[in-house]
Amino acid sequence: MKELTIEISIDEAGGLEAETFGFKGKVCESELRNLLKEEFVIENVDKKNDYYKSEEEEVIAVDKLRGTKK
Repeated sequence: MKELTIEISIDEAGGLEAETFGFKGKVCESELRNLLKEEFVIENVDKKNDYYKSEEEEVIAVDKLRGTKK
């Protein structure tokens, strides 16, 4: 099963940074918002390339790596 991870860092001033690993698309942002709920104000969201990938694109890329898809 694929591992899904959310890494959260809090600085001395109380600022929070969070990064997701293993999530694709808008799920990562919705999971972060769900986790943080209304405890934190989200001021800025920087999206990694994985945010813009669909699950289908990920499957095709894995198939190509394995040599099962041309």
